[in-house]
Amino acid sequence: MTETQPRSGCGIEEHGGLVGDRALVRVAEKDIIKDTGFSNYQPALSTLPFLIINGFKRLRNLPRIPLLPSLQRRPPRVFCPPCEKIPPSNDPIIDVRSKDVTVSSETPIVSTRIFIPKITNPNQKFPLLFYVHGGGFFMLSVFAKQYQDFCTTVSAQANVVVMSVEPKPWLNNHVDFGRVFIGGDSAGGNISHTLAFWFGSIGLSGLNLDGLILMHPYFSRTEDDQMWLYMCPMNIDRLEDPWLKPPARDLARLGCERVLVFVAEKDHLNVVGKNYYEELKRNGWQGSVEIV
Repeated sequence: MTETQPRSGCGIEEHGGLVGDRALVRVAEKDIIKDTGFSNYQPALSTLPFLIINGFKRLRNLPRIPLLPSLQRRPPRVFCPPCEKIPPSNDPIIDVRSKDVTVSSETPIVSTRIFIPKITNPNQKFPLLFYVHGGGFFMLSVFAKQYQDFCTTVSAQANVVVMSVEPKPWLNNHVDFGRVFIGGDSAGGNISHTLAFWFGSIGLSGLNLDGLILMHPYFSRTEDDQMWLYMCPMNIDRLEDPWLKPPARDLARLGCERVLVFVAEKDHLNVVGKNYYEELKRNGWQGSVEIV
């Protein structure tokens, strides 16, 4: 597969050559690049498309935000931050190897990266952690540097094989399918919950889901909801979509024995993670749940 490397920035005059017909610009009040976000927004109003996701209908009734004085004095530019993708590697310091696998070459292409710790004997078996990265359901990548570093560290310190979304010899020869875990952060935590629910509903022969690990999971009722509504404009369930906010009946059908929820004190997803923990305890699920 040939991949076009993303550009670090693009001039405003290039708006008309991009693909797509909707624009979503998000800024944070205390972010040092807030002004850049505003500069993206104003020219996009008249020169759409500004590429984020293809194929949606035009976003209408977008509120107009006045240009900041600092932006009125200089030509605005559109900043398109790239997601750096790095190749797999053999880490000589902590003895973890990683390898990429294309699961399906049909569109959309499905690829994974697998991490395996040091093997001390050819018959050694490890637990398997299936990890789903975060990024609001459409940003970042399994091949991003932060997830390469994170999964490498988890594989080494937990002594597990990490599969982030084969080489079959690695999995068949070195994975104990009686000890499989699913985990993810943010939107990846949401998807991980859904996978555990599906496993509890339909099962999978020859595999035991031992645990679910959610790190600051996103389940709606936060400022991020606008991003979900933007990506799913025709969704009739809106913020009550069971893929976004698990109903109580689904919580009772998780197909694992243990759940571990991580929250951060000042994270805006803190309350969401705590609510999930409390709802899981009172909705008939028979496993054990812990929050950190």
